[in-house]
Amino acid sequence: MNIPALTAADIHYLPPAVSWQDAIRLSLLPLLERGAADPEYADAIIQNTLEFGPYYILLPEIALIHGRPEQGARSEGLAVTGFSAPVEFLENRPVRLVFAMTALDSENHLSVMAYLSRLLSDEERVKKLLSAASAEEL
Repeated sequence: MNIPALTAADIHYLPPAVSWQDAIRLSLLPLLERGAADPEYADAIIQNTLEFGPYYILLPEIALIHGRPEQGARSEGLAVTGFSAPVEFLENRPVRLVFAMTALDSENHLSVMAYLSRLLSDEERVKKLLSAASAEEL
């Protein structure tokens, strides 16, 4: 399983975003800064959301935003952004914690999904993640 390592630069805690589109852009910043995604990757995820709805919401208040490799992914990457208050996504779905992912193929995409599934199957861990009040706590 090839899970991208998280560094302190990949974990952010921010005030609430103005919109779900801003939340997507802010959550992708660490991946953009290190060249794991092109700037149009955020636009593609926003367009995918408008077309298919918020398909990436895994649990209440937790999302894994991602697009297809050809939409601007340049290398494998994972980042985490917590917001101090939930951001309202489409379909009245509030999100407080956003995992942002870039993957170059479906195998790595599925590996990250499996990893997050195991991580988020622990209710206590999920509660701690959602109650975090800083990047350090995340």
